[in-house]
Amino acid sequence: MFIIILNVDFKIILNNNNNNNNKKVGISWKSKRKYFGDGKSFELCDLHNILNNTEINFINLQYGDVSEDKLALKNKHKIELNEIENLDIMNDFEKVSALLCNLDLLVTVSNSTAHLAGALNVPTILIKPKSYALFHYWSQPKDTSPWYSSIKMIDQGNNQSEFLKNLNLKILKELEK
Repeated sequence: MFIIILNVDFKIILNNNNNNNNKKVGISWKSKRKYFGDGKSFELCDLHNILNNTEINFINLQYGDVSEDKLALKNKHKIELNEIENLDIMNDFEKVSALLCNLDLLVTVSNSTAHLAGALNVPTILIKPKSYALFHYWSQPKDTSPWYSSIKMIDQGNNQSEFLKNLNLKILKELEK
């Protein structure tokens, strides 16, 4: 067991943004890796049925410029992700760490946020990369990682609607714990 001492208290920020006591779930849907990023990423709009759950506050934890993704989600599905003001997701690991530690769950693809959450023991659902972008640390026989005990993995498979249904069920199951 280890103790994390951080100078940022996101519990106050998250609670102020969470007046209805909804579960707090971080979401990250892209990898910026040059060669394998596409195989590890997916479109934010594909998650619209999951993100439309009014009992969950989904918080953007995607680094990089994703303004077009968020705008498409808003225009097509009338859904807006929660944002934490003045949070530099790409460069401020201390604040991102504090935020991760105050979430009920993180849903992410294989990227630096996934590794940070795993190192911090944050309950995480990792969407496994497609086969050509699958690295040894996610290529495990079960849905768990020997490196990060808090990460549960889910395979995208070939049927997107089945995958999204399974992802939604896995999110709800993890939030029941």
